[in-house]
Amino acid sequence: MILEYTFSGGYAKTPNTVTVPTACWKVIVVLPPGGHAPADIQADTRVIAVDMPNTQGIKAKDWRTFLTTVREIEAITGYDFLSTAPKSIQDQIETKKDTGRARAVRTGTRGGRNP
Repeated sequence: MILEYTFSGGYAKTPNTVTVPTACWKVIVVLPPGGHAPADIQADTRVIAVDMPNTQGIKAKDWRTFLTTVREIEAITGYDFLSTAPKSIQDQIETKKDTGRARAVRTGTRGGRNP
């Protein structure tokens, strides 16, 4: 599940009255293959949240620079993500900041390697 929106926490207006967002954010919930229901969200579910300023010069920066928590994005936007998951699970996964590093995937083969 990927949610991507532009938030209105302080817009800048151009002379032609085009509204430009000050930042963009994304929340990614990594579910197991076939997972798509609230019941599939567990305390160890990986959640990646980023909050990127809409400014010149960030293209060369590592995206991990902008990692944050779901709770921080909720505070900025007023949205309540993962609200269908039990509160105890929300409290665990919404307050963790992801590392931005891929996790090892078990393939079921010996040694976890693909043939």
